[in-house]
Amino acid sequence: MPGSTVCLAKLALTQAHFEKLGRQGLKKWCDATLKESRDKFCPVDKGVLKASGKSKTIKNTLTEFYVRLSYSTPYAIYVHEVPAHHPHGSMKYLATPFNLRSYLLIKTLESEMKGAL
Repeated sequence: MPGSTVCLAKLALTQAHFEKLGRQGLKKWCDATLKESRDKFCPVDKGVLKASGKSKTIKNTLTEFYVRLSYSTPYAIYVHEVPAHHPHGSMKYLATPFNLRSYLLIKTLESEMKGAL
């Protein structure tokens, strides 16, 4: 049955292509979310906290894909979680843009995958 073999091979290629596009879309959304966090929400005193923000792919296997958004200064968690007055920025400087942009994740994935078939 050569026709079914060709069909299955094309399906496998299509699946791999969609997975690649999905990973690209997720990374693009994460990068944009971190940029918004840095630009609009991150408290700034000397800029060390803002500069420590990272969007990093931490797992990329055939079955799993994880991207971590984080700020890596020792005091980042305290600034994020403890209510305090910040003349520039606010607490929850990563959670806020993450939640505000959550609806855009599906739109970003749709945009990446548009026209793939």
